[in-house]
Amino acid sequence: ALRANRNDPAAVSTALGRLEFDAVIDVSGLAPVQVAATTRALRDRVGHYSLVSTVTTYADEAFDLPPDALIHEDAPTVAADPDDPSPPNMARYGEQKRGCELVLLRGFGPAAALIARPGLILGPHENVHRIPYWLGRAAGGGEVIGPGHPARRFQFVDVRDLAECLVTPSLAGFAGTY
Repeated sequence: ALRANRNDPAAVSTALGRLEFDAVIDVSGLAPVQVAATTRALRDRVGHYSLVSTVTTYADEAFDLPPDALIHEDAPTVAADPDDPSPPNMARYGEQKRGCELVLLRGFGPAAALIARPGLILGPHENVHRIPYWLGRAAGGGEVIGPGHPARRFQFVDVRDLAECLVTPSLAGFAGTY
């Protein structure tokens, strides 16, 4: 296990030392400064970098669809600054995650970068509790206030399936945004 404060590029560089890897699967990059530190440290020592991003990188107009429509990977994204030095800020989650994507693409290029934009990630050790809360609340009966159109679907993925969908393609060098 390697430990470093991802907000401190020097700490990241020190922790990674001169280690080489077959691939990177970054599940914790929340701000551009974090992904920038990792991409700089590993640029010449790993051939492929996968980033778990978020559906929240899509701009509001991407969600302005009929309830049964799907958002596609080429939908408009939020404005973001890949050079933003700020630490993670959950109020700017989508913007900062998009900044992470831009940092990755700049550092590794589109041919060596895989970006996953999942909706809700559920499964063992899920600690955000958004979905369990709302499912429990709905099961309790009565009226429930919720965002969006009642017929709109939401996308979720089991964390184990997401891991499987990242490990093999990452090692095989798959690239793109999914």
